[in-house]
Amino acid sequence: MKVIEQSWTWHSIPPLYSTIVFSIARAARNCYQSENKSLEEEEEFIRKLIKRGHHTPLEHVSFSLFITTDRGVLAELTRHRLSSFSVESTRFVKYDDIEFIIPVWLEDKKSKEYLIWLDSCDDCEVNYKALLLLNQSPQQARQVLNMSLKTDVVVTSNIRQWRLILQQRTAKDAHPQMRALMLSILENFKKEYPCLFSDF
Repeated sequence: MKVIEQSWTWHSIPPLYSTIVFSIARAARNCYQSENKSLEEEEEFIRKLIKRGHHTPLEHVSFSLFITTDRGVLAELTRHRLSSFSVESTRFVKYDDIEFIIPVWLEDKKSKEYLIWLDSCDDCEVNYKALLLLNQSPQQARQVLNMSLKTDVVVTSNIRQWRLILQQRTAKDAHPQMRALMLSILENFKKEYPCLFSDF
C-alpha cells in the first residue's frame, strides 16, 4: 500500500499565452466585426468581455490536464458534464500495490483520525487481494475499495468551462480535497493566463 498526495500536470503542451489571447480575441471580434489589436489591447478586450458576461469566445480554446486524485473528487469533477474525461478503470486495472490519496485535512500523521483512515485503507488492500485470490475479477474485487483510492483522470475543458469549475470548486464551502486541488490549478492559471483568470 502507498499513500500519496493528489497532484496535477498538463496532459498536453498548453498553447502559448499570446496564441490563446489572439484566438479568443479574433473569435470575439468576429461578433463585432472589429479589427485585431496588439497583445496588450486584446488582453484588455478579453477582460471587458468577461466582465460583460460575453463568454462564448472563451469556448474556442481548451486545456487538458492530467489529474491524480481520489474517487470522491472524481465523482464531483464528472458532474461538470461539458468537460471530457478519460478515467483510470477499476474494472480492468488489477492492482498489486494499491495507492491511496491522503485527505488534505489529515496533515498530522500521528493523529487518531489519520491512523483510523490509514487502517481503513490497509483493510481495503487486504480484502481486495483476498478477493482476487478467490478468483474474483478486478471489477468484482473493487467493491471493497474506498473513496481514497488513487485515480488518474485526463480532463479537457474549454476555458469557459474551466472558469465555471474553478469558480464553484474553489468556493469556501467546496469539499476540502476538491478545493485544494482546484486552488492549485487556479494559482497556475492566474499566473500563466492572467487576462482569463485574474478576476478570481
